[in-house]
Amino acid sequence: MSTSLHATILHEGAGITVTGIDVELTQPVDWSSFLKPAAGHLVLNLDGHAVILGLHIRLGIVPGTASLLRPGEGEMIHASRLPGGGRHRFVILSANSAWLSANFGDSTAALHPLLHDPAPQRSGHMGQLRSMTLAERDLCESLLQPPVARNLRAAW
Repeated sequence: MSTSLHATILHEGAGITVTGIDVELTQPVDWSSFLKPAAGHLVLNLDGHAVILGLHIRLGIVPGTASLLRPGEGEMIHASRLPGGGRHRFVILSANSAWLSANFGDSTAALHPLLHDPAPQRSGHMGQLRSMTLAERDLCESLLQPPVARNLRAAW
């Protein structure tokens, strides 16, 4: 897996990163570096297939799905985008516990347990996969292809 993904940082701040990827693939590509330990990750996957494997995470990602995962501190993650179908379009929103607490305050407890629990139980898998809602699909599309000229996208 020598090919690398050319990611676009859509937003980056203290404790949060939003990354967009839109690429054609002809061979498997490792994208593990985007999934930092002890951070919560929401992966909105428009196109392409992928797998994420870790000690407590087993996810098979297919087009039109949203995945939520949180690798444990020091947990080794293997994430691979799979060839076939060609195009891979997805957005990764990654946030650490400090950012979630600072931005959601008392409402942090209403978030999915993978996001708000600093030491989640490791008895089961620490990832979830479901179909994307239409709102999530629209958000992902607009983040990958904002409705402004290319030279204005950073400001958008």
